[in-house]
Amino acid sequence: MSTANEDERSSTVNDDEMEALRQLYAEAWDEGIFVVEWPGLAAAGRVSILRQLEQQTGRKIDYTVYQTFGPGDCLALGMLPGSGASRLDACRQAIAALKQDEQERAAAPDRPDQVPADAPARPLAHWDAQEARSPSAGPLVWWSRLDARYQVEVQRTGDSTARLAVFDHLDRDRLVGQQVVSLRAGAVFGPDVEDLADWQDAAAALVDGRTAETPPAADEEDGS
Repeated sequence: MSTANEDERSSTVNDDEMEALRQLYAEAWDEGIFVVEWPGLAAAGRVSILRQLEQQTGRKIDYTVYQTFGPGDCLALGMLPGSGASRLDACRQAIAALKQDEQERAAAPDRPDQVPADAPARPLAHWDAQEARSPSAGPLVWWSRLDARYQVEVQRTGDSTARLAVFDHLDRDRLVGQQVVSLRAGAVFGPDVEDLADWQDAAAALVDGRTAETPPAADEEDGS
């Protein structure tokens, strides 16, 4: 894993610092972290973000691409910044900030972008809404209507986990069923295509199971 745009920046650091930068970039990459640099600043983010971008754009995003990201791009991707007297210090600070943020988020008892996994399931979207996901940074990853009766929601419970819940809109939003699902690349930019297909199949299975358990009406039994 290469470190920085050495043709442009190598003159700003000595050989020892350049070697330390190479090692830092390599160790970060092994931990699933990538770093973007600007003069006096750096930002660190998860490699899973790049993989999600690749899936959505159909374009390989390597070092030469992500080093062109601007500060606004990195903030939009949820990357954490760092600064320092040297490039090495800025990169170290950015990586440390990312890890600390992840630890704090994991330990937080109440996060507005998640629902507790053990909390009772309830619909988060309004039946008449048009959006397929929450317009805010809330816990609703995706939702859809099924058979003009059932409301299917994927509600985030962790950075890469969620619960799929199906509610019966015609029965006062009664919970039909739920199950734990995963979020590819954390669904940072919305649901992955493969996730969507899995969720739709799972929702249909929950509804089919519920329908199979519902006894037929008396006139249906009589064949009338």
